[in-house]
Amino acid sequence: MGTNFTEPLTPTDWFTTGHLPGIHVWAPPPAAALIALKELARARLKRPYACTHVILIPRLLYQEEWRKRFDKEVDVWFALEPGGTAWPYSCFEPLIVGISFPLYRTYPWLIRLERDKVVGFGRTLREVSKKSHVQVGHHLRELWGDPRAFFGL
Repeated sequence: MGTNFTEPLTPTDWFTTGHLPGIHVWAPPPAAALIALKELARARLKRPYACTHVILIPRLLYQEEWRKRFDKEVDVWFALEPGGTAWPYSCFEPLIVGISFPLYRTYPWLIRLERDKVVGFGRTLREVSKKSHVQVGHHLRELWGDPRAFFGL
C-alpha cells in the first residue's frame, strides 16, 4: 500500500489519525459503520487531495442506514466471499471492501464518475473472489498503482 500506510484505525483513531494525510484502513464493526463513514466523509472534506481510505465491513446489517452512506463515500467497492485465505469460511458473511481515492484536480474529479467502468470492475472482482483470491490481488495491485490509468481516464 505504500510507505504512508497506517495500521487499521481503532475507534478513537477515527476522530484523529483518520483525518491526517496518508492511506488509512477503516475496519469498523457493522453496528458502528455509520459513525465511521461519517468520520471518513469529514476526513475527505479536510484533505480531499491527500487521503486514500480503504474500508472493510462485514456484510452484517447491510440493509441498515450505513449502506447508503457507504455507496456515497467509496469510489470502488466489491464483496469478498467467505472461503480461502483472505476471508475464511468461519467468518460466514461476505466482507464488503470499499476504496476511496483522493480527488483529482481535473475531470473526472472522482473515479466513481466513470460509473460503467467502476461497476464493471466491481463485478469482475466479485466473480474473481469466488474463484481465486490471488487474481483479486492482481487486479487490486493494478488499480492501486494508478487508478486513472487503470480505468483509461
